[in-house]
Amino acid sequence: MTKGAAYVEHLRRTDPILYILEDRWSDNSSIYIGKTPDFGTSTADALWQIERRTYDGSKITTQFANVGKWNCVWDDRASYFGAPGGVEFPGELTGTIDAEPSGLKNGGRFTVVSIVEGSWTALPATPLTDRNHISILNPSTFEARLNFDYTGPLPAGYEGMPLFANSGERRYDIKEYILIYAKAEPGSGGFDLWIEELS
Repeated sequence: MTKGAAYVEHLRRTDPILYILEDRWSDNSSIYIGKTPDFGTSTADALWQIERRTYDGSKITTQFANVGKWNCVWDDRASYFGAPGGVEFPGELTGTIDAEPSGLKNGGRFTVVSIVEGSWTALPATPLTDRNHISILNPSTFEARLNFDYTGPLPAGYEGMPLFANSGERRYDIKEYILIYAKAEPGSGGFDLWIEELS
């Protein structure tokens, strides 16, 4: 039989692929993929197109048995190619993801925070323990600006994300160790913001 050739894809848009099998070499250095146009095809029938994907640590190489023809036997898939000679093929990600859902999990808290023109005020000064969400509502007729301190000092002027007047609102999925600050619009004399935190 012909050894696996360079990448030759004989699959046409009109080819009805109804059945696909996948198998890994014992050391996970190769993946074999078999395609056949009939769900009833036996793995011993010479009606398969077989490809092998091998990983060398930096790239994936794909070869087709019998130059991509649909005349291969799935049960003989390894015999169409030379020894894999690669390294372990990339597999599924392993490990844990440190993530929690946003929204209400443990409880919530409502706080009214008074902000002023000349300085930044934390929203709120003491965040809710294990916070994962905050909503900030501005019921006043003046605008406010929001800012964060995690990148360095807060700006001296009236700079930041606008929190518009007349029930303007901002929502963030945010932990308690990241503080949000607000400053009142110049000429407003200061006003209250309503803060809702969820844990």
